Formats: sequence, structure tokens, C-alpha cells
Amino acid sequence: MLVRKVSENDKEVLFRYFQGLSPETLKRFGTHPFDEHIAYLISGGNYQNCSAICLDDDTVVAYSVVKSGYVGADVVRYANYPISIDCENDYTLAPSVADAYQSKGVEV
Repeated sequence: MLVRKVSENDKEVLFRYFQGLSPETLKRFGTHPFDEHIAYLISGGNYQNCSAICLDDDTVVAYSVVKSGYVGADVVRYANYPISIDCENDYTLAPSVADAYQSKGVEV
């Protein structure tokens, strides 16, 4: 497996990854929708710090966004918890894993 930044050549493999996620997996990830338009924007470099874990055949098995600050919905969601929010110094980490690879662990 290879962890790397999403590149402009990844639109199709990223969209296939998005399409293969179950509704249960999709509801756990709220950073952005998983659709063809977003796959195009991400692969075109319009989103920074998106990474994918890929197999040798470029099949995406996991995808993550690392973003400075919070996405809008998170500010509201975190307000319900007894934690302080620092939108200028905190980061959003939003990983997702293909259903077939969830709860499998990582072998090095």
C-alpha cells in the first residue's frame, strides 16, 4: 500500500472509491459529499491535503482530508461537547476507509 497526496490523475479511481462506500460509511464522513464533482475538484488540486491509501493497481482503499480549522458543521457539533474550539489553531482530520478494508488492521 502507498499513502500519497491525491493527484490530478486520480479523478476516476477516487470516484470509484466514493461510489463503493456503503450508506453507513457515508453517514460517518461529513467533510464533503462523495460525488463525481468533488472527485474532480479534489483531483484537480482545489482541495489541499487530501491523501489516499492505494494498492499497487491504484485502487483507493482509504481517503483522508486534513484541513486547517473546522468544516462548518463541526463547529456546531463540537459546541455540544465540553471542549474548547480554536478555529485558527485546530485541524480537521476526516478519514474514511473502504467497507471491505474496515476493521482489518494494518500490516506493516
